[in-house]
Amino acid sequence: MARARSNDERKPHRPGAVRPRILRARTVQTEWLDLFHEYLARLRSLEYSPVTIANYRLCLQRFIKAHQDIQLSTLTPEHIERFIYGRPVSARTKGQELKYLQAFFSWVVKHKRLLKKNPVEGAERPRWKERIRPAPSFEDFLAMRRQCKTLEEAVLLEVYYWTALRYREAQSLRLRHVDVENREIRVVKGKGDKDRIVIFPHRVQVLLREFLAGRQDPDEWLFRSPRYGHQHRGRAWVKEVLARLGRDAGLPYKVTPHVLRHGWVRMAKTSGMPLEMAAKQLGHNKIEVTSRLYGQVDASDLKAAYDRFLAPVDVKTDGPNPLHDKLKALVENGVLTMDEFLEIVRRGG
Repeated sequence: MARARSNDERKPHRPGAVRPRILRARTVQTEWLDLFHEYLARLRSLEYSPVTIANYRLCLQRFIKAHQDIQLSTLTPEHIERFIYGRPVSARTKGQELKYLQAFFSWVVKHKRLLKKNPVEGAERPRWKERIRPAPSFEDFLAMRRQCKTLEEAVLLEVYYWTALRYREAQSLRLRHVDVENREIRVVKGKGDKDRIVIFPHRVQVLLREFLAGRQDPDEWLFRSPRYGHQHRGRAWVKEVLARLGRDAGLPYKVTPHVLRHGWVRMAKTSGMPLEMAAKQLGHNKIEVTSRLYGQVDASDLKAAYDRFLAPVDVKTDGPNPLHDKLKALVENGVLTMDEFLEIVRRGG
């Protein structure tokens, strides 16, 4: 029986000689990793938020791990579909991951020119039902307002509802960011690392003057911790207060900062605010996001908007009607409501 040769007795490889299969695998993996790191660096240079970059990183890491031995040029829509539909996650998550891959391979096609066609384009898109987000009406807000036990709770609710700030944006506010006299709040490094100005109404101005009386340090947090003055209020306190206000007001859903944000858009839409202005307040780059994802309306909102914009057509007559003109003047002066006006007209007034 032949004796196995030791490592010293084995025939040495020629310098630079590597098995072709191993060389090919290493080349493919290196190509994937180089593209991965370069794309993430591009997202950082474009000032994408850290959360968004982390989501891209996680998705691309999983995809590259599953295809590390596959040549980039041989990718097909079938590879994309097996990756997207091979995991037990929701259709919404599948759609989000497909969006990440779409953006990554579009960059590979347009900027790196390593592919002639984006393999994601031929993949089947997941379908899901758009979820209905709760959005408190103005009456719901007033019901919560009546449940506030302290001035700080009232300011918290009013600021979130009337400014439509995200949680991180509101909790990072310092006194220097709040211009009470001009009714402005300067959001520094909001979502997407962007700055913007948001407006609040006179009722919030009155509350803030009382809430900030005697507080002079511009670096002090707007919602400071009573126990540790150098820290702001924590997320747990904010969530607990808003949830309690909604619960005590009898609302059928849990109130959060983002729910109040939706409520602001609902109010803005039914009040006739242009979407462009609403998008500025919300910090949206695309108006489609404001229109599609926020501010769900119900039948009562539709009825109010219908009466507001179509009432002149509803009561239009063939000739001049002095009584209608007088009634309209009463509505404009607040003596009659629109519903009362329409009821008088329908009765033949």
